[in-house]
Amino acid sequence: MIPFYLTAVFYRYSKGDIEKHPAGDWLLELNVVTDSAALEKFEARNPQPDPCDFGPPEDSKTKIIVAMWFCEKEATFNWYNQSEKLKYPDDEIMRYEIPAGLICVKKEYQLEELGSEPQIVAAASDFKTFLNTHIPHRKW
Repeated sequence: MIPFYLTAVFYRYSKGDIEKHPAGDWLLELNVVTDSAALEKFEARNPQPDPCDFGPPEDSKTKIIVAMWFCEKEATFNWYNQSEKLKYPDDEIMRYEIPAGLICVKKEYQLEELGSEPQIVAAASDFKTFLNTHIPHRKW
């Protein structure tokens, strides 16, 4: 067992029913991938990767995927169940048909580039600017 190989933390804005989402509802996802060199191979295995498959350390990076899920219009669904069905955008932004009106934007950051407080603050500022560009429905 490789604990915390893929770790996701969700932060949700919510008022009221957890199944009903008004326009403007959102969920922030922070996903830590501890070995990017073998990510595709490991994602295909369920539930755990084989430690013998880890590539050489010089080919591996730890990355943080920051994704914002945003409801452009009112929708009814469960974030947890829906997150299992939806994939990240291939690029930076994706609009989904089911549930209609759901947008996901994501950016990836290398952990080695987040070694100091100023670097972390700069990455957070970068992501807020990114959100304001791709989801201009509100000020982030």
